[in-house]
Parts: sequence; C-alpha cells; structure tokens
Amino acid sequence: MRERTYNRFARAFNLPSAVKEDTASAKLEDGVLTITLPKADIEEKHR
Repeated sequence: MRERTYNRFARAFNLPSAVKEDTASAKLEDGVLTITLPKADIEEKHR
C-alpha cells in the first residue's frame, strides 16, 4: 500500500472508552507519527 502526499489526507478511528480524550497527543517527527493515548481511571470514566 502506498499513500500519496500531493493531496490532503485524513484518517479517523474510534478511541477505546478507557482513554483520556482531552490529554491525547500526536507528534510527527522525521516522517514517523507517534500518538499518545493516556489511560483513564475506571472510576473517572463512570462519573
């Protein structure tokens, strides 16, 4: 599979329920995308 870079590109996916969405982050460095998805406390998600 090859992705082209001459147009805009977007990809979407659903996050698991045990993720703190507001503190998720992404970093692109040297062509490598690193996504950080911190886990939420179980009690925190049930509030």
